[in-house]
Amino acid sequence: MSEGKSIKLLLVDDEVDFLKSLSERLSLRDFEVTTASEGKQAIKAAKKGHFDVAILDLRMPGMDGTEVLKGRFRSRGREAGGVRLSGKAVRV
Repeated sequence: MSEGKSIKLLLVDDEVDFLKSLSERLSLRDFEVTTASEGKQAIKAAKKGHFDVAILDLRMPGMDGTEVLKGRFRSRGREAGGVRLSGKAVRV
């Protein structure tokens, strides 16, 4: 990524230790990382800035990653790629 512009990434997960660890690793790879530990924080971050991609926990209390990505995040006029992840077995 040393070719100039870094990728702006929104990382959302309710497991704070995992969020911190992944954020640190991605920052070392020149990603510009913004974190949120719940859906409402992710929406606030999306209102404040543009992200190239969002990585969201599929299962979080309250507003889950799917809801943030499908409804709230995109409805704000912020087009970004999205990756949903989960530490639990999930049928898709």
